[in-house]
Amino acid sequence: MTFRVTHWLPLAITAFCLSHALPLSSKMINNFFYAGIALPAIAHFCAQQRDTLWAMTKTLLAPLALILVISIIAAESLSDLKFTLYLFLFALSLNLRNEGKSSAEKGLLFASLVWMVILSAITLHWAILSLEAGESIRYSQILGIQANPVHVALIIATSVGFLWIFHLEPILREKSTALYAVGFLSCVALFLLTVIIFQARSALVGLALFFAFSLYIQGKRAVIMLLVIAVGITLAIALGADDVLAHRGLSYRPAIWQDAIERLLLNCSLAWGCGHDDYLFAGRFPHPHSGYISVLYQTGVVGFSAFTLFALIFFLRGVRSQSRWLPVAMVGWGALITTSNGMFTSPSHPLWIYFWLPTLMCLLEQQEDAHRLPD
Repeated sequence: MTFRVTHWLPLAITAFCLSHALPLSSKMINNFFYAGIALPAIAHFCAQQRDTLWAMTKTLLAPLALILVISIIAAESLSDLKFTLYLFLFALSLNLRNEGKSSAEKGLLFASLVWMVILSAITLHWAILSLEAGESIRYSQILGIQANPVHVALIIATSVGFLWIFHLEPILREKSTALYAVGFLSCVALFLLTVIIFQARSALVGLALFFAFSLYIQGKRAVIMLLVIAVGITLAIALGADDVLAHRGLSYRPAIWQDAIERLLLNCSLAWGCGHDDYLFAGRFPHPHSGYISVLYQTGVVGFSAFTLFALIFFLRGVRSQSRWLPVAMVGWGALITTSNGMFTSPSHPLWIYFWLPTLMCLLEQQEDAHRLPD
């Protein structure tokens, strides 16, 4: 059991992270999560590592209890409450360790490398289509399959951030300042390229937070990183990236958010929210286009207060442990300001990759065997 599960789960997590590049239905992805990730993880821990299972349960008890409170408020049926259980099982699978590394770190490494290959192919195809169109187009497919450009951009950005924080930065740290700067500039360039290709402005806030938290945890190297970021942004503006992103305007988000807040105040319970209704925001949009406003709208002040406490626990643990997962998680936390219909979804949603995976690992970072950044 030990050999099979510890070697299987990293591969399963790799497949799960790459599932959105394949023509798979939501049902197929969910079933793979249940049978290929959740069940093997809980079976292994119950049979082989009960002490670790108990330690992880205590670590996640407070944050997941808050998530359960939100789920109960927003639930339309009892089946909606299983979300918290799925999160717990996902955390178990991610934190299963072998040879000093977690399944999440191993699985996301392979998946991130594949996403870089996919990004290379996408960049070439996007350049050809843009030249034919005479302008920068918004790319919205993966390997010929129609896809949500925002979610794809966020998965790729998470992959870039992970590769930098966990693999490239530790190597370049020991090299010359010039080589370190070149490496980080390449990271910035990949981020900006992803945002431009998919015209995913929702990713910009997440990237800004990624850089901010990276600067915070890097100490003396922060000055170098700050200068590189400034150079990268200057080059992007010089190449017209700001015109490309500004071309789509604000996508009605201020009007959507205002309508959601007004409806909550005037037509629903401020304490408990509006639930999952069929209301069209600003007359045409099915959800508030913000994960945080969605939580407030659906669960009211009570649910939003529970989520605020969850966020507080997350940030305090991440900052206190100097978690390497913290800046990676910021990509998703920042993006949810302007995208998504909440964050309590089935495993088939890409949000489980760019939000929940790094968030859960950051929450678990305080354990004794967790990896930490060097001083």
